[in-house]
Amino acid sequence: MATQRVAVTLDVSEWQFLVTTLQGTASLLKALAALRDAMPDGFQLPITTDMIVNTVALTERIESQLK
Repeated sequence: MATQRVAVTLDVSEWQFLVTTLQGTASLLKALAALRDAMPDGFQLPITTDMIVNTVALTERIESQLK
């Protein structure tokens, strides 16, 4: 699957909201993954390490563009 670059224009408050939302999402995914790992076998949550890593990477990529 080829990746395509997309440019999005946001004002500062929109950018801050997006980054904060992504950071919160990453934190929630990490907490849910920890909960899943602490539960007995058979307890399933549709959380994958890739989901967490991709969310964190996206957040960092977006944050770095303003610096």
